[in-house]
Amino acid sequence: MTDIAEADTAVRRALPVRYRDLVVADLVLVGAAAILCWAAGAHWGANKTFMSNLFVVVGTTAVIAILLLPWLNLKGQEGLDHAQRMAKMAGSWVATLAVAHLSWELPWVLFHRWIMGAAGEGKFWSYLWWSYAQGGDARYFHGDVNVLALETGASIMGVTALVLTYLRHKTGGVTGGQLVAIIVLMTCEFYSTVIYVLSESYGHFHDVSGAANFVVKFGYGNILWLTVPPIVFLWAARQLLSRR
Repeated sequence: MTDIAEADTAVRRALPVRYRDLVVADLVLVGAAAILCWAAGAHWGANKTFMSNLFVVVGTTAVIAILLLPWLNLKGQEGLDHAQRMAKMAGSWVATLAVAHLSWELPWVLFHRWIMGAAGEGKFWSYLWWSYAQGGDARYFHGDVNVLALETGASIMGVTALVLTYLRHKTGGVTGGQLVAIIVLMTCEFYSTVIYVLSESYGHFHDVSGAANFVVKFGYGNILWLTVPPIVFLWAARQLLSRR
C-alpha cells in the first residue's frame, strides 16, 4: 500500500509538460537569443564581445537543459527508472551531436571561405560561426588545416549520430550493434575534442583573445564535449556487457 501511495504521489507531482515540448521551447529560445544578440551588437550599439559571449552561454546552457530533462518528473516519464532515464539522456546527447555537427561543423567545412569572409561579416546568417570564432578561436577565420581536418571528422560523426538517432526512433530501443557504434562515436568525440584543445594550448592560446572569450567561448563552449562523451561511453559499455 505504501508503494502504491508513493507512486500516486509521483504521478500527482509530475510537471504538466512533456519532454518534447520543452525541447522545442529550448530550441526556440536559442533561435531568439541568436536574433537578439546579433541585433544588439550589429544595430543597437551593444558590445559585440559581450553579446556573442551571452549567445554562447545561452546555447551551451540550452544543451545542458536538454540533457537534464530526462531526469525531471515530466508528463509521460513519471514512471521511468534510473536506467531508463540514463538511456533517454544518452539518446538526447546523440541527437544533440547530430544537430550540432550538421548545423555548425558541416556548413563551415563546406563554405568556410564564404561564411568567414567579407560576405558573412556582420550578417545574421553567419552569426552562428562568427559569434564563436571572433575571440573564441581565430583559426576558423583562415581555415586552419588542423581545424578543418577535425571539423571534417566532426561532420562525419554528425551523420553517424543522425543515423543512430533515426534507428533508435524507428525501433524504440538500442540494439547491440548500435551500442557498439555509440561507443566508437563517443571515443571519437572525446579524442577529437582533446586534440582540438591541445592543438590550441600548444600555441599558448594565441587564437583566443581576452579572458572572457577564453572562459566563455573556448572553455564553457567546449566543456560538454569533454565531459559528456565519457559518461555516455560508460553507459553504452555497461549496457553492452550486461547483454553478453
